[in-house]
Amino acid sequence: SKRTNKKKANVRRKKANHGRKPNMGRNPDDTVVWFRRDLRLADNPAWSAAAQAADHILALFVLDPTVLVTADPRRRDLLLAHLGALDARLRAQGAALLVRTGDPVQVVAQVASAVRAASVHVNGDVSAYAQRRDAAVRAALGSRAELDVRWGCHVLRPGSVVAASSGSVHKVFTPFHTAWTSALELVPSTANPQREQRTRSECQCTPEI
Repeated sequence: SKRTNKKKANVRRKKANHGRKPNMGRNPDDTVVWFRRDLRLADNPAWSAAAQAADHILALFVLDPTVLVTADPRRRDLLLAHLGALDARLRAQGAALLVRTGDPVQVVAQVASAVRAASVHVNGDVSAYAQRRDAAVRAALGSRAELDVRWGCHVLRPGSVVAASSGSVHKVFTPFHTAWTSALELVPSTANPQREQRTRSECQCTPEI
């Protein structure tokens, strides 16, 4: 039967691995999705890419004091409401959102290291602060994990919507719209539900909010 064959395969795998030292490096089956301005699962390039690349996904959001200090109470309340909605969506799939407070450069690297993730998936941003932050995160991850940046969630890849003849931004809407449409990165409408999520209990990090 299929169950018997599976047990035999597991026994052979255990025998083959007997005596080997455990792999303390990164695990290619584990990845982190670092949510920022994209608090949803549908139409999310980073989430979709992670679901295609790994068997276990850790959903992470970092409450960045640098950003929070400039936000008024209503904006902070709205952010917490959206985080709660995203967490509820993940819990409906048997998972949860890990929320940490602190410097994203340190937090993202620590979380990725804790779960031995081979990659951290994010949706790209073009603000000056976001560019500096992401460069610092990439440096902090080093060779331990790849920072996989996806585009199309709320902005397109810089330089992707320009006039082919001049390389500058279009000044007429119709050719701009044509270039913008062709530059969109298509995202699968559904991801494999069997490869979507690592539960919070499997992560060795403590959520804070």
